Amino acid sequence: MPLRPALITACVLNLLAVRGSALTLAAAGVSGRRALPSLARRAAYRRAAAAAVSMSTSSTSTSAAGSNRGGVDVLSARVPDATNPMSRGLVGAEASRLQMLSFYCFTPVADPEATRDLIFGLLSGLDPQKVRAGANAAGAAEHNRPLLGQDAIRGSVYVAAEGINAQLGVPVERVAELEAMLRSVPELAPEGRLSLNMGSVVDAEASTFRRLLVRRRRQILTDHIPGAEAAPLDLEDAGEELGAEDWHAAMTSAEPIVLDCRNDYESDVGKFAPAVPLDTKTFGDTWAALEEKIPDKVKENPDTPVYIYCTGGIRCVKVGAYMKQKLGLNPKRLEHGIIGYERWVQDQGAADGAEGAEAAPESTFEGENFVFDRRRTTPNAGAEPPSKKAKVEGKD
Repeated sequence: MPLRPALITACVLNLLAVRGSALTLAAAGVSGRRALPSLARRAAYRRAAAAAVSMSTSSTSTSAAGSNRGGVDVLSARVPDATNPMSRGLVGAEASRLQMLSFYCFTPVADPEATRDLIFGLLSGLDPQKVRAGANAAGAAEHNRPLLGQDAIRGSVYVAAEGINAQLGVPVERVAELEAMLRSVPELAPEGRLSLNMGSVVDAEASTFRRLLVRRRRQILTDHIPGAEAAPLDLEDAGEELGAEDWHAAMTSAEPIVLDCRNDYESDVGKFAPAVPLDTKTFGDTWAALEEKIPDKVKENPDTPVYIYCTGGIRCVKVGAYMKQKLGLNPKRLEHGIIGYERWVQDQGAADGAEGAEAAPESTFEGENFVFDRRRTTPNAGAEPPSKKAKVEGKD
Protein backbone atom coordinates (compact mmCIF):
# COMPACT_ATOMS: atom_id res chain seq x y z
CA MET A 1 0.00 0.00 0.00
CA PRO A 2 1.56 3.39 -0.96
CA LEU A 3 2.41 5.81 1.80
CA ARG A 4 -0.08 8.62 2.15
CA PRO A 5 1.17 12.23 2.05
CA ALA A 6 0.17 12.82 5.68
CA LEU A 7 2.22 9.82 6.78
CA ILE A 8 5.26 10.89 4.75
CA THR A 9 5.06 14.40 6.20
CA ALA A 10 4.71 12.96 9.71
CA CYS A 11 7.78 10.78 9.30
CA VAL A 12 9.88 13.67 8.06
CA LEU A 13 8.78 15.93 10.91
CA ASN A 14 9.39 13.21 13.46
CA LEU A 15 12.92 12.51 12.19
CA LEU A 16 13.77 16.19 12.28
CA ALA A 17 12.45 16.54 15.82
CA VAL A 18 14.20 13.44 17.14
CA ARG A 19 17.53 14.57 15.70
CA GLY A 20 17.05 17.91 17.44
CA SER A 21 17.04 19.88 14.21
CA ALA A 22 14.66 22.78 13.90
CA LEU A 23 12.92 23.00 10.57
CA THR A 24 15.04 25.27 8.42
CA LEU A 25 11.95 26.72 6.88
CA ALA A 26 10.26 27.67 10.14
CA ALA A 27 9.89 31.31 11.01
CA ALA A 28 12.63 32.79 13.22
CA GLY A 29 12.11 32.04 16.94
CA VAL A 30 10.90 34.45 19.57
CA SER A 31 13.29 35.88 22.15
CA GLY A 32 12.87 37.32 25.62
CA ARG A 33 10.04 36.45 27.95
CA ARG A 34 7.76 35.41 25.07
CA ALA A 35 10.10 32.72 23.81
CA LEU A 36 9.25 29.08 24.32
CA PRO A 37 12.12 26.56 24.66
CA SER A 38 13.21 24.86 21.48
CA LEU A 39 12.54 21.55 23.22
CA ALA A 40 8.87 22.51 23.47
CA ARG A 41 8.79 23.22 19.74
CA ARG A 42 10.43 19.87 19.00
CA ALA A 43 7.91 18.11 21.22
CA ALA A 44 5.11 19.94 19.41
CA TYR A 45 6.44 18.80 16.05
CA ARG A 46 6.60 15.22 17.32
CA ARG A 47 2.98 15.40 18.46
CA ALA A 48 1.96 16.90 15.11
CA ALA A 49 3.71 14.02 13.37
CA ALA A 50 2.04 11.46 15.64
CA ALA A 51 -1.37 13.01 14.96
CA ALA A 52 -0.75 12.87 11.22
CA VAL A 53 0.30 9.22 11.47
CA SER A 54 -2.79 8.44 13.53
CA MET A 55 -5.09 10.11 11.02
CA SER A 56 -3.36 8.35 8.14
CA THR A 57 -3.51 4.86 9.65
CA SER A 58 -6.97 5.09 11.19
CA SER A 59 -8.88 6.61 8.28
CA THR A 60 -11.16 4.28 6.35
CA SER A 61 -11.94 4.35 2.66
CA THR A 62 -15.30 5.80 1.66
CA SER A 63 -17.03 6.61 -1.57
CA ALA A 64 -15.44 9.24 -3.81
CA ALA A 65 -18.14 11.76 -2.94
CA GLY A 66 -17.67 11.23 0.80
CA SER A 67 -13.91 10.79 1.04
CA ASN A 68 -11.55 13.28 2.66
CA ARG A 69 -8.62 11.98 0.64
CA GLY A 70 -7.87 10.18 -2.59
CA GLY A 71 -6.50 11.08 -6.01
CA VAL A 72 -9.90 11.02 -7.72
CA ASP A 73 -10.96 14.01 -5.62
CA VAL A 74 -7.81 16.08 -6.08
CA LEU A 75 -6.52 18.42 -8.75
CA SER A 76 -2.97 19.64 -8.19
CA ALA A 77 0.00 21.29 -9.83
CA ARG A 78 3.58 21.88 -8.69
CA VAL A 79 4.98 25.35 -8.05
CA PRO A 80 8.63 26.46 -8.00
CA ASP A 81 10.12 26.15 -4.51
CA ALA A 82 13.61 27.18 -3.47
CA THR A 83 14.00 24.13 -1.21
CA ASN A 84 12.67 21.55 -3.64
CA PRO A 85 15.46 19.96 -5.74
CA MET A 86 12.92 19.39 -8.52
CA SER A 87 12.14 23.09 -8.99
CA ARG A 88 14.56 25.25 -6.95
CA GLY A 89 16.31 26.52 -10.09
CA LEU A 90 13.05 28.07 -11.30
CA VAL A 91 12.84 30.60 -8.44
CA GLY A 92 14.51 33.64 -9.98
CA ALA A 93 15.76 36.84 -8.40
CA GLU A 94 12.69 38.64 -9.73
CA ALA A 95 10.30 36.28 -7.91
CA SER A 96 7.68 38.13 -5.91
CA ARG A 97 7.16 38.09 -2.17
CA LEU A 98 4.18 36.02 -1.06
CA GLN A 99 1.16 37.21 0.88
CA MET A 100 0.03 34.35 3.11
CA LEU A 101 -3.74 34.31 3.51
CA SER A 102 -6.68 32.08 4.26
CA PHE A 103 -10.44 32.10 4.02
CA TYR A 104 -13.36 29.86 4.82
CA CYS A 105 -17.02 30.02 4.00
CA PHE A 106 -19.74 27.74 5.35
CA THR A 107 -22.32 27.84 2.58
CA PRO A 108 -24.15 25.11 0.64
CA VAL A 109 -22.20 23.86 -2.38
CA ALA A 110 -24.57 21.99 -4.69
CA ASP A 111 -21.88 20.39 -6.85
CA PRO A 112 -18.52 20.20 -5.01
CA GLU A 113 -16.80 18.53 -7.96
CA ALA A 114 -17.78 21.29 -10.38
CA THR A 115 -16.80 23.97 -7.86
CA ARG A 116 -13.46 22.25 -7.27
CA ASP A 117 -12.79 22.25 -11.02
CA LEU A 118 -13.79 25.90 -11.34
CA ILE A 119 -11.52 27.04 -8.50
CA PHE A 120 -8.57 24.99 -9.74
CA GLY A 121 -8.96 26.38 -13.24
CA LEU A 122 -9.14 29.95 -11.98
CA LEU A 123 -6.14 29.71 -9.66
CA SER A 124 -3.89 27.65 -11.93
CA GLY A 125 -4.88 28.84 -15.39
CA LEU A 126 -5.02 25.16 -16.42
CA ASP A 127 -7.82 23.09 -17.89
CA PRO A 128 -9.06 20.83 -15.06
CA GLN A 129 -10.15 18.09 -17.46
CA LYS A 130 -6.71 17.91 -19.08
CA VAL A 131 -4.99 17.88 -15.68
CA ARG A 132 -7.26 15.08 -14.48
CA ALA A 133 -6.72 13.10 -17.67
CA GLY A 134 -2.96 13.56 -17.42
CA ALA A 135 -2.92 12.43 -13.79
CA ASN A 136 -4.94 9.34 -14.60
CA ALA A 137 -2.58 8.46 -17.45
CA ALA A 138 0.73 9.19 -15.73
CA GLY A 139 -0.05 8.38 -12.10
CA ALA A 140 0.07 10.58 -9.01
CA ALA A 141 3.86 10.90 -8.66
CA GLU A 142 5.14 14.39 -7.88
CA HIS A 143 7.04 14.76 -11.16
CA ASN A 144 3.93 13.91 -13.17
CA ARG A 145 2.01 16.96 -11.98
CA PRO A 146 2.07 20.06 -14.20
CA LEU A 147 4.54 22.77 -13.13
CA LEU A 148 3.29 26.35 -12.82
CA GLY A 149 5.36 29.54 -13.15
CA GLN A 150 7.14 31.33 -10.30
CA ASP A 151 4.28 33.83 -10.00
CA ALA A 152 1.83 30.99 -9.31
CA ILE A 153 -0.69 30.92 -6.50
CA ARG A 154 0.08 28.02 -4.21
CA GLY A 155 -1.57 26.29 -1.26
CA SER A 156 -4.58 24.12 -0.47
CA VAL A 157 -8.29 24.59 -1.13
CA TYR A 158 -10.95 22.22 0.21
CA VAL A 159 -14.44 22.05 -1.25
CA ALA A 160 -17.37 20.15 0.28
CA ALA A 161 -21.14 20.31 0.43
CA GLU A 162 -20.79 22.46 3.58
CA GLY A 163 -18.52 25.12 2.05
CA ILE A 164 -15.01 26.13 0.98
CA ASN A 165 -11.80 26.48 3.02
CA ALA A 166 -8.36 27.59 1.81
CA GLN A 167 -4.81 28.40 2.91
CA LEU A 168 -2.80 30.11 0.18
CA GLY A 169 0.44 31.88 -0.64
CA VAL A 170 -0.12 34.57 -3.28
CA PRO A 171 2.39 36.86 -5.02
CA VAL A 172 1.71 40.26 -3.48
CA GLU A 173 0.87 41.87 -6.81
CA ARG A 174 -1.77 39.16 -7.49
CA VAL A 175 -3.84 39.49 -4.31
CA ALA A 176 -6.45 41.77 -5.92
CA GLU A 177 -6.58 39.42 -8.91
CA LEU A 178 -7.11 36.45 -6.59
CA GLU A 179 -9.97 38.19 -4.82
CA ALA A 180 -11.65 38.99 -8.14
CA MET A 181 -11.28 35.38 -9.28
CA LEU A 182 -12.75 34.04 -6.06
CA ARG A 183 -15.71 36.39 -6.28
CA SER A 184 -16.52 34.84 -9.65
CA VAL A 185 -17.20 31.55 -7.86
CA PRO A 186 -21.00 31.53 -7.31
CA GLU A 187 -20.78 30.33 -3.70
CA LEU A 188 -18.39 33.17 -2.84
CA ALA A 189 -20.01 35.93 -4.89
CA PRO A 190 -22.66 37.32 -2.47
CA GLU A 191 -21.68 40.41 -0.52
CA GLY A 192 -19.98 39.54 2.76
CA ARG A 193 -19.49 35.88 1.83
CA LEU A 194 -15.72 36.12 1.14
CA SER A 195 -13.36 37.54 3.75
CA LEU A 196 -9.63 37.13 3.12
CA ASN A 197 -7.65 36.69 6.33
CA MET A 198 -4.25 38.25 5.63
CA GLY A 199 -1.26 36.71 7.37
CA SER A 200 2.46 37.35 6.97
CA VAL A 201 4.26 38.51 3.84
CA VAL A 202 7.24 36.22 3.21
CA ASP A 203 10.21 36.25 0.86
CA ALA A 204 10.00 34.31 -2.40
CA GLU A 205 12.77 31.99 -1.17
CA ALA A 206 10.73 30.93 1.86
CA SER A 207 9.16 27.51 1.48
CA THR A 208 5.44 27.68 2.20
CA PHE A 209 3.63 25.32 -0.19
CA ARG A 210 5.15 23.18 -2.93
CA ARG A 211 1.97 22.87 -4.93
CA LEU A 212 -1.50 24.17 -5.62
CA LEU A 213 -4.03 21.58 -4.51
CA VAL A 214 -7.81 21.76 -4.76
CA ARG A 215 -9.52 18.81 -3.10
CA ARG A 216 -13.14 17.72 -2.86
CA ARG A 217 -13.89 16.41 0.63
CA ARG A 218 -16.78 15.14 2.68
CA GLN A 219 -16.34 18.15 4.98
CA ILE A 220 -14.08 21.18 4.77
CA LEU A 221 -13.45 20.69 8.48
CA THR A 222 -13.78 17.08 9.61
CA ASP A 223 -15.48 17.23 12.99
CA HIS A 224 -16.92 13.84 14.12
CA ILE A 225 -19.55 15.72 16.14
CA PRO A 226 -21.72 13.16 18.01
CA GLY A 227 -25.23 12.98 16.58
CA ALA A 228 -24.55 15.59 13.89
CA GLU A 229 -26.00 13.48 11.08
CA ALA A 230 -29.34 13.15 12.85
CA ALA A 231 -29.39 16.73 14.17
CA PRO A 232 -26.94 18.99 12.28
CA LEU A 233 -25.70 22.15 13.92
CA ASP A 234 -26.81 25.54 12.62
CA LEU A 235 -23.44 27.13 11.84
CA GLU A 236 -25.09 30.52 11.50
CA ASP A 237 -25.76 30.38 15.24
CA ALA A 238 -22.25 30.00 16.65
CA GLY A 239 -22.09 32.69 19.29
CA GLU A 240 -20.90 36.28 19.12
CA GLU A 241 -17.84 36.97 16.99
CA LEU A 242 -15.49 39.53 18.54
CA GLY A 243 -13.14 41.81 16.63
CA ALA A 244 -9.51 41.89 17.71
CA GLU A 245 -9.87 45.08 19.77
CA ASP A 246 -12.77 43.71 21.82
CA TRP A 247 -10.94 40.41 22.19
CA HIS A 248 -7.85 42.22 23.48
CA ALA A 249 -9.96 44.04 26.05
CA ALA A 250 -11.39 40.72 27.22
CA MET A 251 -7.94 39.11 27.48
CA THR A 252 -6.71 41.97 29.69
CA SER A 253 -9.79 41.96 31.93
CA ALA A 254 -10.01 40.20 35.26
CA GLU A 255 -9.90 36.40 34.95
CA PRO A 256 -11.60 35.76 31.62
CA ILE A 257 -12.56 32.16 30.85
CA VAL A 258 -10.68 31.29 27.65
CA LEU A 259 -10.44 27.99 25.79
CA ASP A 260 -7.80 27.27 23.17
CA CYS A 261 -9.65 25.16 20.59
CA ARG A 262 -6.54 23.95 18.76
CA ASN A 263 -4.63 20.71 19.19
CA ASP A 264 -1.97 20.16 21.85
CA TYR A 265 1.01 20.52 19.48
CA GLU A 266 -0.32 23.98 18.52
CA SER A 267 -0.98 25.16 22.07
CA ASP A 268 2.43 23.95 23.19
CA VAL A 269 4.29 26.49 21.06
CA GLY A 270 2.06 29.46 21.86
CA LYS A 271 -1.29 30.57 23.30
CA PHE A 272 -3.14 33.53 24.76
CA ALA A 273 -1.95 34.15 28.30
CA PRO A 274 -5.18 33.26 30.16
CA ALA A 275 -6.19 30.37 27.90
CA VAL A 276 -6.79 26.77 28.92
CA PRO A 277 -5.85 24.40 26.06
CA LEU A 278 -8.26 21.63 25.17
CA ASP A 279 -5.21 19.35 24.72
CA THR A 280 -6.76 17.47 21.80
CA LYS A 281 -4.88 15.31 19.32
CA THR A 282 -7.36 15.94 16.51
CA PHE A 283 -10.37 18.21 16.08
CA GLY A 284 -12.67 15.23 16.55
CA ASP A 285 -11.54 15.03 20.19
CA THR A 286 -12.95 18.49 20.91
CA TRP A 287 -16.42 17.51 22.05
CA ALA A 288 -15.32 15.25 24.88
CA ALA A 289 -12.61 17.74 25.86
CA LEU A 290 -15.17 20.54 26.21
CA GLU A 291 -17.10 18.56 28.78
CA GLU A 292 -13.91 18.19 30.81
CA LYS A 293 -12.43 21.68 30.40
CA ILE A 294 -15.49 23.90 30.88
CA PRO A 295 -15.37 25.12 34.50
CA ASP A 296 -18.13 24.19 36.90
CA LYS A 297 -18.98 27.87 37.48
CA VAL A 298 -19.83 28.17 33.78
CA LYS A 299 -22.02 25.07 33.89
CA GLU A 300 -23.79 26.56 36.92
CA ASN A 301 -24.17 29.94 35.20
CA PRO A 302 -24.44 29.30 31.43
CA ASP A 303 -24.65 33.02 30.61
CA THR A 304 -21.00 33.43 31.62
CA PRO A 305 -18.96 34.37 28.54
CA VAL A 306 -16.56 31.68 27.37
CA TYR A 307 -13.94 33.04 24.98
CA ILE A 308 -12.77 30.61 22.30
CA TYR A 309 -10.13 30.92 19.61
CA CYS A 310 -8.21 28.97 16.99
CA THR A 311 -5.70 29.77 14.23
CA GLY A 312 -7.95 31.45 11.65
CA GLY A 313 -11.49 31.15 13.01
CA ILE A 314 -12.97 28.15 11.19
CA ARG A 315 -12.78 25.67 14.07
CA CYS A 316 -14.49 28.11 16.42
CA VAL A 317 -17.55 28.26 14.15
CA LYS A 318 -18.25 24.61 14.84
CA VAL A 319 -17.10 24.78 18.46
CA GLY A 320 -19.23 27.87 19.10
CA ALA A 321 -22.28 26.30 17.47
CA TYR A 322 -21.83 23.15 19.56
CA MET A 323 -21.35 25.06 22.81
CA LYS A 324 -24.40 27.23 22.22
CA GLN A 325 -26.80 24.67 20.77
CA LYS A 326 -25.76 21.47 22.53
CA LEU A 327 -24.42 22.78 25.84
CA GLY A 328 -26.52 25.94 26.23
CA LEU A 329 -23.46 28.14 26.83
CA ASN A 330 -22.43 31.66 25.78
CA PRO A 331 -19.37 31.41 23.49
CA LYS A 332 -17.48 34.47 22.25
CA ARG A 333 -15.18 33.63 19.34
CA LEU A 334 -12.24 35.55 17.94
CA GLU A 335 -12.83 36.87 14.42
CA HIS A 336 -10.07 35.64 12.05
CA GLY A 337 -8.42 33.82 14.95
CA ILE A 338 -4.84 34.34 16.09
CA ILE A 339 -3.83 35.50 12.62
CA GLY A 340 -6.37 38.33 12.68
CA TYR A 341 -5.47 39.34 16.22
CA GLU A 342 -1.76 39.50 15.48
CA ARG A 343 -2.47 41.54 12.34
CA TRP A 344 -4.43 44.01 14.47
CA VAL A 345 -1.57 44.29 16.98
CA GLN A 346 0.88 44.95 14.14
CA ASP A 347 -1.41 47.57 12.61
CA GLN A 348 -1.70 49.31 15.96
CA GLY A 349 2.08 49.26 16.28
CA ALA A 350 2.47 50.80 12.83
CA ALA A 351 0.08 53.60 13.81
CA ASP A 352 1.90 54.21 17.09
CA GLY A 353 3.89 57.42 16.93
CA ALA A 354 1.39 59.33 14.83
CA GLU A 355 0.29 62.61 16.35
CA GLY A 356 -2.39 61.98 18.95
CA ALA A 357 -2.11 58.20 18.60
CA GLU A 358 -2.33 56.01 21.67
CA ALA A 359 0.51 53.65 22.55
CA ALA A 360 0.30 50.36 20.68
CA PRO A 361 -1.14 47.47 22.72
CA GLU A 362 1.12 44.62 23.78
CA SER A 363 0.07 41.30 22.34
CA THR A 364 -1.50 38.93 24.84
CA PHE A 365 -0.56 35.98 22.64
CA GLU A 366 2.59 34.39 24.02
CA GLY A 367 4.98 32.21 22.06
CA GLU A 368 4.60 31.29 18.40
CA ASN A 369 1.61 30.58 16.19
CA PHE A 370 1.55 27.11 14.63
CA VAL A 371 0.59 27.38 10.95
CA PHE A 372 -0.26 24.69 8.42
CA ASP A 373 2.33 25.29 5.77
CA ARG A 374 6.03 24.45 5.57
CA ARG A 375 7.04 27.32 7.89
CA ARG A 376 5.32 25.50 10.79
CA THR A 377 5.42 28.51 13.15
CA THR A 378 5.35 32.30 12.97
CA PRO A 379 6.56 34.68 15.70
CA ASN A 380 3.96 36.76 17.49
CA ALA A 381 3.49 40.46 16.86
CA GLY A 382 5.26 41.37 20.08
CA ALA A 383 8.52 39.69 19.07
CA GLU A 384 11.52 41.65 17.90
CA PRO A 385 12.30 41.72 14.17
CA PRO A 386 14.42 38.74 13.05
CA SER A 387 17.54 40.90 12.66
CA LYS A 388 17.38 41.80 16.34
CA LYS A 389 16.55 38.39 17.75
CA ALA A 390 18.95 36.31 19.71
CA LYS A 391 19.90 33.12 17.96
CA VAL A 392 17.71 30.20 18.98
CA GLU A 393 19.25 26.74 19.24
CA GLY A 394 18.74 24.77 16.06
CA LYS A 395 17.81 27.80 13.95
CA ASP A 396 19.95 29.78 11.54
